[in-house]
Amino acid sequence: MLSPREDLSSRLGLDVPKGWWPTAPMLKGLEAAGFSWVQLRTPPRAMLCDREAVLRHAGTLRPVVAATGLKIVLHGPDDLVAGDPAHDRALDGLIDYAAATGARYVVYHPAGRAESGPAEEESLRARVPRLERLGVTLAVENLAPVYPGPLRLCHDPLHVRDLVLRLASPRVGMLFDAGHANIVAGLRGTDVRSLLMQVVDA
Repeated sequence: MLSPREDLSSRLGLDVPKGWWPTAPMLKGLEAAGFSWVQLRTPPRAMLCDREAVLRHAGTLRPVVAATGLKIVLHGPDDLVAGDPAHDRALDGLIDYAAATGARYVVYHPAGRAESGPAEEESLRARVPRLERLGVTLAVENLAPVYPGPLRLCHDPLHVRDLVLRLASPRVGMLFDAGHANIVAGLRGTDVRSLLMQVVDA
C-alpha cells in the first residue's frame, strides 16, 4: 500500500496556460519536478468542428507528451455548450481529440441557463456510449461568476453533481473546483467545506 505522500504525488499536476504550446522541454521539466499530470487546452471550438484539423493537431501533440511519463487532462473550450448543433459538432471533435492524444479526462463547462439544460443533458447523454467505448472521461466542472455577477445554474455544485448522477456513467464525473466553490460559498454566506459535504452526500 502506498503512503499518503506517495499516493498524493502520483496525483499532482500542473496546468499549461491557455495559448501556450506544451513543448517537450517544458513537459520534461514538469515531470522532473515530480508531477504526474498535466492539463492542456484544446484547440478552439471552430477548429474542433474540423475533424481533419483536429486529428492533425492531435498527431502533433501526442508524440510530445509521449516522450514523457505525464498523463493528460484536456480542458475543452470555455464557450462550448452541448445541445446546440454547431457546438455538438465541436463536442464530437473534442472527444476525437481526446482519443487521438491519449487523454484520459476532458474538462467540460456546463451551461448556466435553465433553458439550455434539457438540450445540454440530452446531447451529453447521446455521447455517453462513445465516451465509454473510447475510455475517455468527461469531467463536468462547477463554475463561478465573474464577480460580482449573478449566480447561475453552473455555479451551483449540487446542480452539476445532479447532472452527472442523471447521466449515470462511469465515464462522466464531476470536477469539483474548490476555487470556484469558494467564490460561490462566499456569495452564499457559507464555506467551501459545507458545499463539498453537500456534494458528496448523494
